[in-house]
Amino acid sequence: MGWVTLEGPPPVVAAQACPETTRAPGTATRSAKDLTNAMATRIRLRRVGRTGQSYFRIVVADSRSPRDGRFVATIGNYNPRTNPPHIAVDAEQARAWLEKGALPTDTVRSLLKKAGVFGQRPA
Repeated sequence: MGWVTLEGPPPVVAAQACPETTRAPGTATRSAKDLTNAMATRIRLRRVGRTGQSYFRIVVADSRSPRDGRFVATIGNYNPRTNPPHIAVDAEQARAWLEKGALPTDTVRSLLKKAGVFGQRPA
């Protein structure tokens, strides 16, 4: 088979508007669930240290980046190997990221509670 050549401009196809899906170009509809999780950043643990001697940094990272990949900011660290485990968190930075909409993972939420960033539960 040889090359196919087109003569003249390509045909113009008119976009057909459907009344129930008419919206401004470039906008998408969002469900209520999407509005609560609008920010794509997570506060999570980043593993550092050599094999068998784990040490974690508490970082703010894009939710799509890998566990030890790119991150936005470091807000603390966690060493589970000491007795009791060492938790150091910059509470002011953590609260600022939480106010911006960053979501902590379950483990980080627990660590932030122990560090006093979240209010303690009533007894």
